[in-house]
Amino acid sequence: MAGTDPTLNTLIEFNAPLPVDILFCPRMSCSVFDNIAMGFAQPLIGTFVIPIGDLMHDLIKERLEETEALEDVVAKVKKFVTGELIAASFRSMVKAKQEEENKKLEAELEAVRIKQAVKDKIA
Repeated sequence: MAGTDPTLNTLIEFNAPLPVDILFCPRMSCSVFDNIAMGFAQPLIGTFVIPIGDLMHDLIKERLEETEALEDVVAKVKKFVTGELIAASFRSMVKAKQEEENKKLEAELEAVRIKQAVKDKIA
């Protein structure tokens, strides 16, 4: 692994119980050291922080949003399967058609009334 551009492929894994309360959620501080000359010198290369608590809460929030979306999809599929969605769509389509026909009939009736009023004035 020595050289000007070493590749570090080390996985460190451990399980630990973590608090869920946002006030006590941890952040993991990490320090990276370079072992040159078989450990005689250990200069600090860098440090970084992994916000474990923030990541946990973001994941929980994301899962809740996904669960709500899936529940909505399941409810719509159930409505579709039982025919409620199709029936509601058909009812709205019929209602729109009826309203259109009513408007046409009202326009024709108004035209007849105007013609009748003109005839009455002439007579």
